Amino acid sequence: MRAGLPAVPSPVSGQDSVPDLLLRAYDAARESDQEVVSSQALFATLQQQTPVFRDASGMAGQLVRLLTRVDVTRPNKGLVRTHPGQPRVLGFKVATLQQAITAYRAEPSRV
Repeated sequence: MRAGLPAVPSPVSGQDSVPDLLLRAYDAARESDQEVVSSQALFATLQQQTPVFRDASGMAGQLVRLLTRVDVTRPNKGLVRTHPGQPRVLGFKVATLQQAITAYRAEPSRV
């Protein structure tokens, strides 16, 4: 567990109702050692693991749909600042991804 980033609770009774993409995105975002990750950086990391997506936009769109299923929204319309003083870019907060994982595990019937 990284400093300042709580661990995601384990699923109840071994059944994990969280979509794989969301889990992989959360793990990759946490590994970045930042509170936010751009869609481009997340796409690059996930493509190295398993090339599935054509572009960062498609990957981000799929992640946003997964967030929407459990009523989790991205602050600032998904615009994040990955480095102080830099312009905002489309991306995800680690806390937002974690919130979605928690929501999926709390209400597995929504999957």
